Amino acid sequence: MKIIYSKNTRGEEGFTLVEILIAITLFAVGILGATSMQIMAIQTNAKANRTTEAYAVASDQMEKLLKMDYDDIQSSLDENGDVSPVQVDEYTLTWTVANDSPINNTKTINVTVRWNYQGNHQATITQIKGGS
Repeated sequence: MKIIYSKNTRGEEGFTLVEILIAITLFAVGILGATSMQIMAIQTNAKANRTTEAYAVASDQMEKLLKMDYDDIQSSLDENGDVSPVQVDEYTLTWTVANDSPINNTKTINVTVRWNYQGNHQATITQIKGGS
């Protein structure tokens, strides 16, 4: 039995330099797209984390206010009667108390948290506490 070997014809020896450069370019474009998606996901997660922390700060303050006696709950006012902010880490916390709102013998408490991360943001929690 005789085995015959044939030589490859011209141009079929492997990849040319142009083909390799095109493949590298396509691969780089794909990697850059995936990288930009990852960066956007990281930024979005960081923004969501700060929003969650802000609501936790607001919720903590609301719980403190709701635990107080009805007559002791007051807005965060300074000596001029203006709402005075309280700094909690990177968050600015204020709260207002509306007496006899929405009905007599109730107080509407609004706790607002502001922070600056890729723009100014704000979160507000509202609760109503009834008097005894």
